[in-house]
Amino acid sequence: MTKKTLSAGVIITNGSHLLVCHVTNSRHWDLPKGKVDPGENELQAAVRELQEETSMIVEPHKLEPLGQFPYKKTKDLSLWLYRVEKMPDPHTLVCRSTFDSGKGGVRTEMDGFACVAWGQLNEYVVPDMLAVLKKVYDTITQPA
Repeated sequence: MTKKTLSAGVIITNGSHLLVCHVTNSRHWDLPKGKVDPGENELQAAVRELQEETSMIVEPHKLEPLGQFPYKKTKDLSLWLYRVEKMPDPHTLVCRSTFDSGKGGVRTEMDGFACVAWGQLNEYVVPDMLAVLKKVYDTITQPA
């Protein structure tokens, strides 16, 4: 049996909306998330990925653990919650994480950001991510 990889991600929400990032060269949007690197724990990976993919710097103690969830056949997802009173302005966010596009250069992993109402998520994220978000919806939408 193949060992699953673990990704860590952050849900940024004011309770009614959450931040999603548009995946470059793709139709879908995603949370700021990525693989947990050797030598780092899930919280460290979540903080790092958030900074790489949005340029947001968040102190680790401000993230609430939501747990680990089955995500894809080869990947599980560790989620962390960052509650905000005011959603970040998507126009001020910058992805600094890049990949070789194979089509003439390096591209950023994320090329856009949006604050989306919970009821609209099915129009943005893939079904696997939507299923995970539904599992944590009640926890996330409750006041701190």
